[in-house]
Amino acid sequence: MMVASLLTWLLVVIVSRQDIGLGAEGVGILNTAYAFFGIFSIVSAGMSQATSQIVSSKIFDKKVAFEYARNGTFIIIVTDIVIGIGLIIASFIIDLPVTFQHELSSIFFIIGIVMLIAGVRDGIVSNLAAVGEYDDIVKAYTTFPLSQVLSVIVLLILIKTMTLPVGLILIVYVVGVIVQLHFLFKYFRHLWFNTQIFRFNKVDRRVFGIMRQGFYFAVTNLIPSGIVGSIATIILLIFTQNYQIVGAFSIILGYSMGGLIVTGFAWPLITSVAEAYGENNTEKIHYYLHLIVKIYFYVTFFTLTLNIGLSRGILSVFHGEIYVTGVTDVWIPFILVISAFAIAGFEYVLCSVLLGIGKGRIAAIYLGSVFLSTVGFVSLFLGLGFFSPQINAAVGFLIATLVMAPFLPHIVKKNVNETISFSIGWKSLVALICTISVAAVLTWPPLMFLPFNNLGVLILIAILLTVIYPCVLVFFGAVSEEDFELFERKMEEYGLKKIISPILNFFRKIARISPF
Repeated sequence: MMVASLLTWLLVVIVSRQDIGLGAEGVGILNTAYAFFGIFSIVSAGMSQATSQIVSSKIFDKKVAFEYARNGTFIIIVTDIVIGIGLIIASFIIDLPVTFQHELSSIFFIIGIVMLIAGVRDGIVSNLAAVGEYDDIVKAYTTFPLSQVLSVIVLLILIKTMTLPVGLILIVYVVGVIVQLHFLFKYFRHLWFNTQIFRFNKVDRRVFGIMRQGFYFAVTNLIPSGIVGSIATIILLIFTQNYQIVGAFSIILGYSMGGLIVTGFAWPLITSVAEAYGENNTEKIHYYLHLIVKIYFYVTFFTLTLNIGLSRGILSVFHGEIYVTGVTDVWIPFILVISAFAIAGFEYVLCSVLLGIGKGRIAAIYLGSVFLSTVGFVSLFLGLGFFSPQINAAVGFLIATLVMAPFLPHIVKKNVNETISFSIGWKSLVALICTISVAAVLTWPPLMFLPFNNLGVLILIAILLTVIYPCVLVFFGAVSEEDFELFERKMEEYGLKKIISPILNFFRKIARISPF
Protein backbone atom coordinates (compact mmCIF):
# COMPACT_ATOMS: atom_id res chain seq x y z
CA MET A 1 0.00 0.00 0.00
CA MET A 2 2.99 2.28 0.55
CA VAL A 3 3.85 1.90 -3.15
CA ALA A 4 0.26 2.82 -4.09
CA SER A 5 0.40 5.89 -1.84
CA LEU A 6 3.69 7.03 -3.38
CA LEU A 7 2.28 6.62 -6.88
CA THR A 8 -0.84 8.62 -5.93
CA TRP A 9 1.39 11.34 -4.51
CA LEU A 10 3.47 11.34 -7.70
CA LEU A 11 0.29 11.72 -9.78
CA VAL A 12 -0.75 14.81 -7.80
CA VAL A 13 2.77 16.29 -7.97
CA ILE A 14 2.91 15.92 -11.76
CA VAL A 15 -0.53 17.41 -12.39
CA SER A 16 -0.19 20.22 -9.80
CA ARG A 17 2.99 21.73 -11.22
CA GLN A 18 2.66 24.56 -13.72
CA ASP A 19 5.83 23.71 -15.63
CA ILE A 20 5.10 20.06 -16.45
CA GLY A 21 1.45 19.68 -15.40
CA LEU A 22 -1.79 21.65 -15.43
CA GLY A 23 -1.33 23.72 -12.27
CA ALA A 24 -3.86 24.30 -9.52
CA GLU A 25 -6.87 24.13 -11.87
CA GLY A 26 -5.94 20.70 -13.22
CA VAL A 27 -5.29 19.16 -9.82
CA GLY A 28 -8.47 20.85 -8.57
CA ILE A 29 -10.55 19.03 -11.17
CA LEU A 30 -8.70 15.75 -10.57
CA ASN A 31 -9.03 15.83 -6.78
CA THR A 32 -12.62 17.10 -6.81
CA ALA A 33 -13.51 14.00 -8.83
CA TYR A 34 -11.69 11.88 -6.25
CA ALA A 35 -13.62 13.59 -3.43
CA PHE A 36 -16.96 12.89 -5.13
CA PHE A 37 -15.93 9.31 -5.83
CA GLY A 38 -15.04 8.77 -2.17
CA ILE A 39 -18.33 10.22 -0.94
CA PHE A 40 -20.52 8.31 -3.40
CA SER A 41 -18.70 5.00 -2.87
CA ILE A 42 -18.65 5.05 0.95
CA VAL A 43 -21.90 3.07 1.22
CA SER A 44 -20.86 0.27 -1.13
CA ALA A 45 -17.42 0.19 0.54
CA GLY A 46 -19.15 -0.31 3.89
CA MET A 47 -21.24 -3.16 2.48
CA SER A 48 -18.07 -4.65 1.02
CA GLN A 49 -16.51 -4.73 4.50
CA ALA A 50 -19.71 -6.14 6.00
CA THR A 51 -19.75 -8.90 3.37
CA SER A 52 -16.11 -9.76 4.12
CA GLN A 53 -16.79 -9.97 7.85
CA ILE A 54 -19.91 -12.15 7.52
CA VAL A 55 -18.46 -14.49 4.86
CA SER A 56 -15.28 -14.87 6.92
CA SER A 57 -17.28 -15.79 10.03
CA LYS A 58 -19.22 -18.45 8.04
CA ILE A 59 -16.27 -19.85 6.11
CA PHE A 60 -16.40 -23.18 8.04
CA ASP A 61 -19.65 -23.88 6.15
CA LYS A 62 -18.85 -23.21 2.49
CA LYS A 63 -22.46 -23.44 1.35
CA VAL A 64 -23.63 -20.76 3.81
CA ALA A 65 -20.54 -18.62 3.14
CA PHE A 66 -21.25 -18.82 -0.59
CA GLU A 67 -24.82 -17.61 -0.11
CA TYR A 68 -23.70 -14.64 1.97
CA ALA A 69 -21.01 -13.86 -0.61
CA ARG A 70 -23.62 -13.95 -3.40
CA ASN A 71 -26.01 -11.68 -1.49
CA GLY A 72 -23.28 -9.24 -0.53
CA THR A 73 -21.87 -9.05 -4.06
CA PHE A 74 -25.38 -8.46 -5.43
CA ILE A 75 -26.22 -5.51 -3.18
CA ILE A 76 -22.77 -3.93 -3.70
CA ILE A 77 -23.12 -4.06 -7.50
CA VAL A 78 -26.73 -2.83 -7.48
CA THR A 79 -25.86 0.09 -5.18
CA ASP A 80 -23.01 1.27 -7.41
CA ILE A 81 -25.07 0.86 -10.59
CA VAL A 82 -27.88 3.01 -9.17
CA ILE A 83 -25.41 5.70 -8.06
CA GLY A 84 -23.51 5.53 -11.35
CA ILE A 85 -26.64 5.92 -13.51
CA GLY A 86 -27.82 8.79 -11.29
CA LEU A 87 -24.50 10.62 -11.73
CA ILE A 88 -24.49 10.14 -15.51
CA ILE A 89 -28.04 11.50 -15.78
CA ALA A 90 -27.10 14.44 -13.53
CA SER A 91 -24.08 15.19 -15.74
CA PHE A 92 -26.31 15.63 -18.82
CA ILE A 93 -28.72 17.83 -16.85
CA ILE A 94 -25.82 20.15 -15.92
CA ASP A 95 -24.28 20.31 -19.41
CA LEU A 96 -22.95 18.13 -22.22
CA PRO A 97 -20.24 16.15 -20.38
CA VAL A 98 -18.48 14.52 -23.33
CA THR A 99 -17.01 17.85 -24.47
CA PHE A 100 -15.18 18.22 -21.11
CA GLN A 101 -15.89 21.96 -21.21
CA HIS A 102 -17.99 22.10 -18.02
CA GLU A 103 -15.94 20.78 -15.09
CA LEU A 104 -18.75 19.57 -12.79
CA SER A 105 -20.67 17.92 -15.63
CA SER A 106 -17.51 16.09 -16.74
CA ILE A 107 -16.72 15.03 -13.16
CA PHE A 108 -20.20 13.55 -12.62
CA PHE A 109 -20.08 11.76 -15.99
CA ILE A 110 -16.65 10.19 -15.45
CA ILE A 111 -17.30 9.23 -11.81
CA GLY A 112 -20.65 7.78 -12.91
CA ILE A 113 -18.83 5.49 -15.36
CA VAL A 114 -16.27 4.58 -12.68
CA MET A 115 -19.08 3.70 -10.24
CA LEU A 116 -20.59 1.27 -12.77
CA ILE A 117 -17.27 -0.57 -12.91
CA ALA A 118 -16.46 -0.15 -9.20
CA GLY A 119 -19.50 -2.22 -8.17
CA VAL A 120 -17.98 -5.36 -9.66
CA ARG A 121 -14.57 -4.38 -8.28
CA ASP A 122 -15.83 -3.92 -4.70
CA GLY A 123 -17.80 -7.17 -4.91
CA ILE A 124 -14.66 -9.09 -5.88
CA VAL A 125 -12.58 -7.33 -3.20
CA SER A 126 -15.08 -8.23 -0.47
CA ASN A 127 -14.77 -11.92 -1.30
CA LEU A 128 -10.99 -11.90 -1.68
CA ALA A 129 -10.73 -10.23 1.74
CA ALA A 130 -13.13 -12.79 3.26
CA VAL A 131 -10.71 -15.62 2.48
CA GLY A 132 -7.60 -13.64 3.44
CA GLU A 133 -6.22 -12.93 -0.05
CA TYR A 134 -4.90 -9.53 1.01
CA ASP A 135 -1.72 -9.83 -1.05
CA ASP A 136 -3.77 -10.04 -4.25
CA ILE A 137 -5.87 -7.06 -3.19
CA VAL A 138 -2.77 -4.94 -2.50
CA LYS A 139 -1.22 -5.90 -5.86
CA ALA A 140 -4.39 -4.94 -7.71
CA TYR A 141 -4.77 -1.67 -5.78
CA THR A 142 -1.22 -0.72 -6.72
CA THR A 143 -2.12 -1.01 -10.43
CA PHE A 144 -4.74 1.75 -10.00
CA PRO A 145 -2.35 4.68 -9.35
CA LEU A 146 0.35 3.14 -11.56
CA SER A 147 -1.94 3.07 -14.61
CA GLN A 148 -3.11 6.60 -13.71
CA VAL A 149 0.46 7.94 -13.63
CA LEU A 150 1.28 6.37 -17.00
CA SER A 151 -1.96 7.55 -18.63
CA VAL A 152 -1.65 11.07 -17.17
CA ILE A 153 1.73 11.51 -18.88
CA VAL A 154 0.11 10.74 -22.24
CA LEU A 155 -2.87 13.01 -21.51
CA LEU A 156 -0.67 15.91 -20.42
CA ILE A 157 1.21 15.72 -23.71
CA LEU A 158 -2.08 15.68 -25.66
CA ILE A 159 -3.69 18.49 -23.65
CA LYS A 160 -0.67 20.79 -23.86
CA THR A 161 0.21 20.16 -27.50
CA MET A 162 -3.32 20.05 -28.92
CA THR A 163 -4.92 22.62 -26.53
CA LEU A 164 -7.55 20.15 -25.37
CA PRO A 165 -9.87 20.80 -22.35
CA VAL A 166 -8.22 20.46 -18.93
CA GLY A 167 -11.17 18.29 -17.83
CA LEU A 168 -9.90 15.54 -20.14
CA ILE A 169 -7.50 14.62 -17.32
CA LEU A 170 -10.43 12.85 -15.64
CA ILE A 171 -10.11 9.92 -18.04
CA VAL A 172 -7.25 8.60 -15.86
CA TYR A 173 -9.88 7.43 -13.35
CA VAL A 174 -11.59 5.24 -15.95
CA VAL A 175 -8.24 3.81 -17.09
CA GLY A 176 -7.22 3.12 -13.49
CA VAL A 177 -10.37 1.29 -12.44
CA ILE A 178 -10.45 -0.86 -15.65
CA VAL A 179 -6.84 -1.98 -15.14
CA GLN A 180 -7.52 -2.63 -11.46
CA LEU A 181 -10.62 -4.71 -12.23
CA HIS A 182 -8.68 -6.78 -14.77
CA PHE A 183 -6.12 -7.86 -12.17
CA LEU A 184 -8.72 -8.43 -9.44
CA PHE A 185 -10.80 -10.64 -11.72
CA LYS A 186 -7.69 -12.62 -12.62
CA TYR A 187 -7.01 -13.33 -8.92
CA PHE A 188 -10.70 -13.92 -8.16
CA ARG A 189 -11.06 -16.74 -10.70
CA HIS A 190 -8.76 -18.90 -8.58
CA LEU A 191 -11.13 -18.88 -5.57
CA TRP A 192 -13.31 -21.89 -4.85
CA PHE A 193 -16.54 -20.02 -5.63
CA ASN A 194 -15.09 -17.74 -8.42
CA THR A 195 -17.52 -16.52 -11.09
CA GLN A 196 -20.46 -18.53 -9.72
CA ILE A 197 -20.88 -15.68 -7.26
CA PHE A 198 -22.41 -13.51 -9.98
CA ARG A 199 -25.45 -15.76 -10.51
CA PHE A 200 -28.00 -13.66 -8.66
CA ASN A 201 -31.06 -15.83 -9.26
CA LYS A 202 -31.02 -17.00 -5.62
CA VAL A 203 -30.56 -13.74 -3.73
CA ASP A 204 -32.56 -13.82 -0.48
CA ARG A 205 -33.38 -11.83 2.68
CA ARG A 206 -29.81 -12.08 3.95
CA VAL A 207 -29.06 -9.10 1.75
CA PHE A 208 -30.90 -6.82 4.22
CA GLY A 209 -28.69 -7.92 7.11
CA ILE A 210 -25.60 -7.12 5.05
CA MET A 211 -27.07 -3.70 4.19
CA ARG A 212 -27.69 -2.86 7.85
CA GLN A 213 -24.19 -3.94 8.92
CA GLY A 214 -22.71 -2.15 5.91
CA PHE A 215 -24.34 1.11 6.95
CA TYR A 216 -22.54 1.03 10.32
CA PHE A 217 -19.23 0.32 8.58
CA ALA A 218 -19.86 3.16 6.12
CA VAL A 219 -20.49 5.73 8.86
CA THR A 220 -17.48 4.71 10.93
CA ASN A 221 -15.27 4.77 7.80
CA LEU A 222 -15.99 8.45 7.19
CA ILE A 223 -12.88 9.25 9.26
CA PRO A 224 -10.16 6.73 8.23
CA SER A 225 -11.10 6.90 4.53
CA GLY A 226 -10.56 10.68 4.58
CA ILE A 227 -14.13 11.44 3.45
CA VAL A 228 -14.40 13.91 6.33
CA GLY A 229 -11.72 15.91 4.50
CA SER A 230 -13.18 15.34 1.04
CA ILE A 231 -16.47 16.90 2.10
CA ALA A 232 -14.55 20.07 3.01
CA THR A 233 -13.24 20.15 -0.56
CA ILE A 234 -16.75 19.84 -1.99
CA ILE A 235 -18.09 22.62 0.27
CA LEU A 236 -15.14 24.84 -0.73
CA LEU A 237 -16.04 24.27 -4.39
CA ILE A 238 -19.69 25.15 -3.74
CA PHE A 239 -18.74 28.45 -2.10
CA THR A 240 -15.92 29.52 -4.43
CA GLN A 241 -16.63 27.85 -7.80
CA ASN A 242 -12.87 28.21 -8.28
CA TYR A 243 -10.94 25.04 -9.21
CA GLN A 244 -7.59 26.75 -8.61
CA ILE A 245 -8.44 27.35 -4.93
CA VAL A 246 -9.98 23.90 -4.61
CA GLY A 247 -6.93 22.33 -6.26
CA ALA A 248 -4.52 24.06 -3.92
CA PHE A 249 -6.60 23.01 -0.89
CA SER A 250 -6.94 19.42 -2.10
CA ILE A 251 -3.16 19.05 -2.37
CA ILE A 252 -2.75 19.51 1.38
CA LEU A 253 -5.45 16.91 2.11
CA GLY A 254 -3.21 14.17 0.74
CA TYR A 255 -0.37 15.08 3.09
CA SER A 256 -2.74 15.70 5.98
CA MET A 257 -3.97 12.11 5.74
CA GLY A 258 -0.72 11.37 7.58
CA GLY A 259 -2.62 12.46 10.69
CA LEU A 260 -4.74 9.33 10.23
CA ILE A 261 -1.80 6.93 10.02
CA VAL A 262 -2.63 5.26 13.34
CA THR A 263 -6.11 4.32 12.07
CA GLY A 264 -4.30 1.51 10.24
CA PHE A 265 -4.07 -0.21 13.64
CA ALA A 266 -7.85 -0.08 14.05
CA TRP A 267 -8.86 -3.37 12.41
CA PRO A 268 -6.47 -5.62 14.41
CA LEU A 269 -7.43 -3.57 17.50
CA ILE A 270 -11.13 -4.26 16.89
CA THR A 271 -10.60 -8.00 16.54
CA SER A 272 -8.30 -8.18 19.60
CA VAL A 273 -10.74 -6.23 21.76
CA ALA A 274 -13.63 -8.35 20.46
CA GLU A 275 -11.77 -11.52 21.46
CA ALA A 276 -11.05 -10.14 24.94
CA TYR A 277 -14.68 -9.02 25.24
CA GLY A 278 -15.85 -12.52 24.34
CA GLU A 279 -13.62 -13.89 27.12
CA ASN A 280 -14.99 -11.24 29.50
CA ASN A 281 -11.38 -10.15 30.07
CA THR A 282 -11.80 -6.53 31.19
CA GLU A 283 -8.13 -6.17 32.08
CA LYS A 284 -7.04 -7.03 28.54
CA ILE A 285 -9.54 -4.56 27.05
CA HIS A 286 -8.10 -1.81 29.27
CA TYR A 287 -4.59 -2.83 28.22
CA TYR A 288 -5.50 -2.47 24.53
CA LEU A 289 -7.13 0.89 25.20
CA HIS A 290 -4.01 2.34 26.84
CA LEU A 291 -1.75 0.72 24.23
CA ILE A 292 -3.57 2.34 21.29
CA VAL A 293 -3.49 5.72 23.06
CA LYS A 294 0.30 5.39 23.44
CA ILE A 295 0.77 4.33 19.84
CA TYR A 296 -1.41 7.22 18.70
CA PHE A 297 0.64 9.89 20.47
CA TYR A 298 4.03 8.41 19.55
CA VAL A 299 3.30 7.86 15.86
CA THR A 300 0.85 10.68 15.08
CA PHE A 301 2.88 13.39 16.81
CA PHE A 302 6.00 12.26 14.97
CA THR A 303 4.03 12.54 11.71
CA LEU A 304 2.88 16.02 12.73
CA THR A 305 6.46 17.00 13.52
CA LEU A 306 7.62 16.19 9.99
CA ASN A 307 4.58 17.51 8.14
CA ILE A 308 4.24 20.78 10.07
CA GLY A 309 7.98 21.38 10.29
CA LEU A 310 8.49 20.72 6.58
CA SER A 311 5.14 22.10 5.35
CA ARG A 312 6.51 25.15 3.54
CA GLY A 313 9.34 23.18 1.97
CA ILE A 314 7.04 20.35 0.84
CA LEU A 315 4.75 22.78 -0.97
CA SER A 316 7.59 24.82 -2.49
CA VAL A 317 9.88 21.99 -3.59
CA PHE A 318 7.36 19.46 -4.89
CA HIS A 319 4.48 21.62 -6.11
CA GLY A 320 5.84 25.13 -6.64
CA GLU A 321 6.03 28.54 -4.97
CA ILE A 322 2.48 29.43 -6.07
CA TYR A 323 1.15 27.25 -3.23
CA VAL A 324 2.81 29.41 -0.55
CA THR A 325 2.02 32.81 -2.06
CA GLY A 326 -0.96 34.60 -3.57
CA VAL A 327 -4.46 33.31 -4.15
CA THR A 328 -3.41 29.64 -4.03
CA ASP A 329 -1.46 29.94 -0.75
CA VAL A 330 -2.22 26.90 1.43
CA TRP A 331 0.70 26.99 3.86
CA ILE A 332 -1.32 27.91 6.97
CA PRO A 333 -4.28 25.71 5.93
CA PHE A 334 -1.79 22.82 5.62
CA ILE A 335 -0.93 23.12 9.32
CA LEU A 336 -4.57 23.54 10.39
CA VAL A 337 -5.90 20.65 8.30
CA ILE A 338 -3.29 18.10 9.37
CA SER A 339 -4.00 19.04 13.00
CA ALA A 340 -7.71 18.44 12.36
CA PHE A 341 -7.00 15.04 10.82
CA ALA A 342 -4.83 14.12 13.81
CA ILE A 343 -7.71 14.88 16.20
CA ALA A 344 -10.15 12.96 13.99
CA GLY A 345 -7.71 10.03 14.00
CA PHE A 346 -7.68 10.00 17.80
CA GLU A 347 -11.48 9.98 17.84
CA TYR A 348 -11.57 7.06 15.44
CA VAL A 349 -9.06 4.83 17.25
CA LEU A 350 -10.95 5.27 20.52
CA CYS A 351 -14.21 4.46 18.73
CA SER A 352 -12.48 1.30 17.46
CA VAL A 353 -12.43 0.05 21.05
CA LEU A 354 -16.18 0.66 21.17
CA LEU A 355 -16.59 -1.30 17.93
CA GLY A 356 -14.62 -4.15 19.46
CA ILE A 357 -17.03 -4.48 22.41
CA GLY A 358 -20.07 -4.41 20.14
CA LYS A 359 -20.98 -0.74 20.56
CA GLY A 360 -21.10 -0.10 16.81
CA ARG A 361 -24.18 2.10 17.03
CA ILE A 362 -22.58 4.45 19.56
CA ALA A 363 -19.38 4.65 17.49
CA ALA A 364 -21.39 5.34 14.32
CA ILE A 365 -23.42 8.09 16.01
CA TYR A 366 -20.29 9.78 17.36
CA LEU A 367 -18.25 9.59 14.14
CA GLY A 368 -21.31 10.57 12.09
CA SER A 369 -21.63 13.63 14.35
CA VAL A 370 -18.00 14.55 13.61
CA PHE A 371 -18.82 14.41 9.91
CA LEU A 372 -21.97 16.54 10.25
CA SER A 373 -20.07 18.96 12.48
CA THR A 374 -17.45 19.30 9.74
CA VAL A 375 -20.14 20.09 7.16
CA GLY A 376 -21.66 22.70 9.49
CA PHE A 377 -18.52 24.52 10.63
CA VAL A 378 -16.79 24.53 7.22
CA SER A 379 -19.95 25.99 5.67
CA LEU A 380 -20.27 28.52 8.51
CA PHE A 381 -16.74 29.88 8.22
CA LEU A 382 -16.85 29.98 4.42
CA GLY A 383 -20.15 31.88 4.69
CA LEU A 384 -18.73 34.36 7.21
CA GLY A 385 -15.60 34.88 5.09
CA PHE A 386 -13.26 36.11 7.83
CA PHE A 387 -10.10 35.01 6.00
CA SER A 388 -9.20 33.51 2.62
CA PRO A 389 -11.45 30.62 1.51
CA GLN A 390 -8.66 28.08 2.13
CA ILE A 391 -8.11 29.26 5.71
CA ASN A 392 -11.85 29.48 6.39
CA ALA A 393 -12.34 25.87 5.27
CA ALA A 394 -9.34 24.71 7.34
CA VAL A 395 -10.43 26.60 10.50
CA GLY A 396 -13.97 25.20 10.18
CA PHE A 397 -12.59 21.66 9.81
CA LEU A 398 -10.30 22.01 12.84
CA ILE A 399 -13.03 23.47 15.08
CA ALA A 400 -15.46 20.72 14.00
CA THR A 401 -13.13 17.98 15.25
CA LEU A 402 -12.31 19.88 18.45
CA VAL A 403 -15.98 20.45 19.32
CA MET A 404 -16.72 16.72 19.44
CA ALA A 405 -13.47 15.59 21.12
CA PRO A 406 -14.36 16.45 24.77
CA PHE A 407 -17.34 14.08 24.69
CA LEU A 408 -15.33 10.99 23.71
CA PRO A 409 -13.45 10.29 26.99
CA HIS A 410 -16.80 10.30 28.81
CA ILE A 411 -18.31 7.92 26.25
CA VAL A 412 -15.32 5.58 26.57
CA LYS A 413 -15.43 5.69 30.38
CA LYS A 414 -19.15 4.93 30.41
CA ASN A 415 -18.89 1.95 28.04
CA VAL A 416 -15.42 0.59 28.78
CA ASN A 417 -15.30 1.62 32.45
CA GLU A 418 -11.77 3.00 32.16
CA THR A 419 -10.34 6.53 32.31
CA ILE A 420 -7.94 7.63 29.59
CA SER A 421 -4.63 9.07 30.79
CA PHE A 422 -3.47 12.09 28.80
CA SER A 423 -0.08 12.50 30.50
CA ILE A 424 1.74 10.96 27.54
CA GLY A 425 -0.29 13.20 25.26
CA TRP A 426 0.80 16.39 27.01
CA LYS A 427 4.44 15.30 27.07
CA SER A 428 4.27 14.36 23.37
CA LEU A 429 2.74 17.76 22.61
CA VAL A 430 5.62 19.55 24.37
CA ALA A 431 8.10 17.45 22.37
CA LEU A 432 6.24 18.34 19.17
CA ILE A 433 6.31 22.08 19.94
CA CYS A 434 10.00 22.02 20.83
CA THR A 435 10.92 20.15 17.64
CA ILE A 436 8.93 22.26 15.19
CA SER A 437 10.31 25.37 16.91
CA VAL A 438 13.73 24.31 15.61
CA ALA A 439 12.28 24.06 12.10
CA ALA A 440 10.61 27.46 12.55
CA VAL A 441 13.86 29.15 13.51
CA LEU A 442 15.78 27.56 10.65
CA THR A 443 13.30 27.77 7.81
CA TRP A 444 10.20 29.88 8.49
CA PRO A 445 10.10 33.60 7.69
CA PRO A 446 11.06 36.01 9.12
CA LEU A 447 13.64 33.88 10.98
CA MET A 448 14.86 32.01 7.88
CA PHE A 449 18.52 30.96 8.12
CA LEU A 450 18.36 28.22 5.49
CA PRO A 451 16.91 28.59 1.97
CA PHE A 452 13.94 26.25 2.03
CA ASN A 453 13.53 25.93 -1.72
CA ASN A 454 15.52 22.85 -2.70
CA LEU A 455 15.28 19.13 -2.05
CA GLY A 456 18.68 18.87 -0.35
CA VAL A 457 17.77 21.31 2.43
CA LEU A 458 14.38 19.62 2.83
CA ILE A 459 16.04 16.22 3.39
CA LEU A 460 18.56 17.66 5.86
CA ILE A 461 15.81 19.31 7.93
CA ALA A 462 13.77 16.09 7.83
CA ILE A 463 16.73 14.11 9.21
CA LEU A 464 17.32 16.74 11.91
CA LEU A 465 13.68 16.66 13.05
CA THR A 466 13.68 12.86 13.00
CA VAL A 467 16.61 12.85 15.43
CA ILE A 468 15.42 15.69 17.69
CA TYR A 469 11.81 14.57 18.25
CA PRO A 470 12.46 11.17 19.91
CA CYS A 471 15.26 12.66 22.02
CA VAL A 472 12.97 15.40 23.35
CA LEU A 473 10.12 12.88 23.76
CA VAL A 474 12.30 10.66 25.96
CA PHE A 475 13.69 13.64 27.88
CA PHE A 476 10.19 14.76 28.91
CA GLY A 477 9.44 11.29 30.23
CA ALA A 478 6.85 10.24 27.65
CA VAL A 479 8.57 6.89 27.03
CA SER A 480 8.87 4.40 29.88
CA GLU A 481 11.31 1.54 30.40
CA GLU A 482 8.41 -0.82 29.71
CA ASP A 483 8.06 0.75 26.27
CA PHE A 484 11.77 0.31 25.59
CA GLU A 485 11.59 -3.36 26.54
CA LEU A 486 8.51 -3.97 24.39
CA PHE A 487 10.14 -2.31 21.38
CA GLU A 488 13.35 -4.28 21.98
CA ARG A 489 11.43 -7.58 22.03
CA LYS A 490 9.68 -6.71 18.78
CA MET A 491 12.96 -5.80 17.09
CA GLU A 492 14.42 -9.10 18.28
CA GLU A 493 11.56 -10.93 16.57
CA TYR A 494 12.53 -9.26 13.28
CA GLY A 495 16.24 -9.94 13.80
CA LEU A 496 17.08 -6.25 14.27
CA LYS A 497 18.13 -6.28 17.92
CA LYS A 498 21.85 -5.73 17.21
CA ILE A 499 21.08 -2.69 15.13
CA ILE A 500 18.48 -1.15 17.43
CA SER A 501 20.09 -1.89 20.84
CA PRO A 502 22.73 0.92 20.66
CA ILE A 503 20.00 3.41 19.77
CA LEU A 504 17.79 2.27 22.65
CA ASN A 505 20.72 2.43 25.06
CA PHE A 506 21.32 6.03 23.95
CA PHE A 507 17.67 6.91 24.66
CA ARG A 508 17.86 5.15 28.03
CA LYS A 509 20.78 7.44 28.97
CA ILE A 510 18.64 10.46 28.12
CA ALA A 511 15.81 9.03 30.24
CA ARG A 512 18.16 8.64 33.25
CA ILE A 513 19.27 12.27 33.21
CA SER A 514 15.73 13.54 32.69
CA PRO A 515 14.20 15.37 35.70
CA PHE A 516 10.75 14.26 34.49
